[in-house]
Amino acid sequence: MLDGLVIDVPDENMRMSSIISHPLFHPKTLAAGRRHTVGILEDGSCVWCGDDSYGQTDLADWSVVSIACVYNHTLGLCRVGKVLAAGTNHYGELDTLSWENVVDIAAGMFHAVALHGDGTVSAVGNNDKGQFNTQFWSHIVQVAAGKDFTAGLQSDGTVVVTGGEIRGSDVKDWTGVKAIAAGYHFLLAIKHDGKILAAGNGETIIDFEKSDDNALFTVENWRNIRRLSVGAVHTVGVCENGRVVAAGMNLRQSDVKDLVNVVDAKAGMLHTVFLLPDGRAAAIGDNSDGQCDVDDWDGVRLPDNT
Repeated sequence: MLDGLVIDVPDENMRMSSIISHPLFHPKTLAAGRRHTVGILEDGSCVWCGDDSYGQTDLADWSVVSIACVYNHTLGLCRVGKVLAAGTNHYGELDTLSWENVVDIAAGMFHAVALHGDGTVSAVGNNDKGQFNTQFWSHIVQVAAGKDFTAGLQSDGTVVVTGGEIRGSDVKDWTGVKAIAAGYHFLLAIKHDGKILAAGNGETIIDFEKSDDNALFTVENWRNIRRLSVGAVHTVGVCENGRVVAAGMNLRQSDVKDLVNVVDAKAGMLHTVFLLPDGRAAAIGDNSDGQCDVDDWDGVRLPDNT
C-alpha cells in the first residue's frame, strides 16, 4: 500500500539485483481469484487452496515477494524483478518471462500487467479492448487490472485508464489518489484523506443491496481506509483501526462486521480472505471448491514485511 506520499519515479531503467528496496515496490502477499486463494509465506514459498482445474495453483516451485490472481490464473513477482505465471493461457496472459525490472503486477481476467522500475507499463494477453495501450504512460507508481481494462496511478495522484468498461473520462477528475484497486467491472481509489472514489458499470459493487441484514451503504461514506480490494460483485476495505467494511452483493462473502485486527483483505469471485497480524488467515463466502480452506495457514508474510 502506498504510504500517502507522492513518489518520484526513477529516471533510469536500472537492472536490479533485488526489487525489495525500490520505492515503487509494495508487496501483495495475499490474493483471491475466481475459485482459488494464494498466500506468500515468510520464506517466499506459496500456500494455496481451491480450484486447480487450469493449473492456477501449480506454485510448488515458486519463490516470490508479491502475488496477484484473478479468475483462473496467478502471477508471482520474484525478488529479481521477473514474473512467474500459472493457469489459463487462452490469450497469452502467461507470457511474462521476458519482462524485467518489474516492481508491481496486476492480473486482469485474460491479461497480465507489469509496472517496471522506470514507471512504464507492459501487458500481455487479451487486447481486444485496448488493454495494452499503455505505451505512452510514464511516472506510474501502481497498476491495477479489471476484466478488460488497465489502470495506472501516476506520481502526481491522478489516474490513467485504457481498455473497455472504464474510460479515461470516468477518472479525469480524480486527484489526490494514493492507491487504486480494480475488479471485474469496477475501479476504486483511496485518496490521501482516506476517502474512496469509484467508477464502474452498475451499482452492486458500490452499494450494499437492501435486505433485512444490510442497510444501503455506499463506499462514498467510507473513511480512514488503508487497504482496498475489488472482486466480481463486492468490495472490501480495511480501516486504519483493523476493522473491515464491505459493499456489494452479499452472499455471505461480505459478512465482515464482527472482524477486528485485520491486516489485509482480498475479494474473490464470491469469497473474501483476510490476513491477521500473526500471519494466520481466515475466509468467508463460497467454499464450493475449497477456496476458503485457509484455517491451517500459518506464517503468511504481512504486506509491509519484505
